[in-house]
Amino acid sequence: VWVSDKARLRTDPATGAPHLTGVTVDITARKLAEEDVRTSEELVRTIAENSTQALVMMDERGHCTYANRACLEMTGYDADEIRQKPLHDLIHHHHPDGRPYPKAECPIDRALPENFELRAHEDLFFRKDGSTFPVLCAASPIFRDGRPVSTVIEIRDVAAAKQTLDELRRSEERFRRLFEQAGDAILVTKLDGRILEANPAACAILGHRAEELIGRNAVEVVDPSSLPRASTWRADLDRGGVVHSERIMVCKDGRRVIVEGHERTMNDGTSLWMFRDVTERRRMEDALRESEQRFRTMANDAPIMIWVTHPDGGIQFVNQAYASFFGTTLESVRDDGWQPLVHPDDVDTYVAAFMTSLRTRTSFRAQARVRRADGAWRWIDSLGRPRFLPSGEFLGSAGCSFD
Repeated sequence: VWVSDKARLRTDPATGAPHLTGVTVDITARKLAEEDVRTSEELVRTIAENSTQALVMMDERGHCTYANRACLEMTGYDADEIRQKPLHDLIHHHHPDGRPYPKAECPIDRALPENFELRAHEDLFFRKDGSTFPVLCAASPIFRDGRPVSTVIEIRDVAAAKQTLDELRRSEERFRRLFEQAGDAILVTKLDGRILEANPAACAILGHRAEELIGRNAVEVVDPSSLPRASTWRADLDRGGVVHSERIMVCKDGRRVIVEGHERTMNDGTSLWMFRDVTERRRMEDALRESEQRFRTMANDAPIMIWVTHPDGGIQFVNQAYASFFGTTLESVRDDGWQPLVHPDDVDTYVAAFMTSLRTRTSFRAQARVRRADGAWRWIDSLGRPRFLPSGEFLGSAGCSFD
């Protein structure tokens, strides 16, 4: 136990002998309480010194009475430079635009005399070297006997967070520009198919305004004939793949358009579907196939031999009259398989004239003896003309030969 002794020297009135009179008090409870206070203060200081957040205390004058290690590292001051100095004059003396910041206007310094708490306050603080850093801070008055006597301030350097937010904002702006200006149609949907966003290209294809599409399910603008295939797309998307698709879409005015594109699931749980209208391309492809079929039908019905070559001279097509005359097939005469059919005395001259026409991309005409299917040598007269795309690309030669 702890005790406290108090004694007084007295003199016996009868004998004159000195003696002590005292009181012994048990102070164990008080000592234990003081030890608890010291332990608590040490714990609080340990927590404060090891906190990653800057912690500062100011007295009623606005002078710094304590700054933890994180605060000193954040501001560049040491403890002696900041202690008992006006905190505002050290780290908060100017506005972000460079104007002086009077202490009387500072909401952090006003927290104590005006007895209010400051929460999530964004500001700009200064380091010892004059550089600045954005902060998020809070200030709370501390009371003693019902009277505010100091202010505790928590400071968080948010430079890295603001940089991340700025980069995210710039990324979102870039995406938004890409989304709005993309030539391809883009629909952003939830996994259940509900449309969240539609870019101008999608609206142009479907004939809807964006607000008319948002909130609807994407299947509402897909022709039912495309839906059976669509049922397998969800499984592919759930596996994290990119689904390439061709669908028939229903426009606002009832028109059907063929679109081609791909869809993928994003990390935020949405689906991004990019597509383009290929209706005209499909129509042209169908027309080309039909035209080629007409050509083959007409060529095969013609009594003379008709042939078409690639740009390098390889045979691309021969008609039925050609195959019957020589007793051969297209596969047999591909590339330069037709040259052995020419008489040995004529082949060099005939082939040279033919290859020259390809190289110069000009018309071709030549005569030569060739071996017919029955083995007889027959004279043929061949005429060919170069073929070009509208773009000017050379496709080869097309011509005919007759006995």
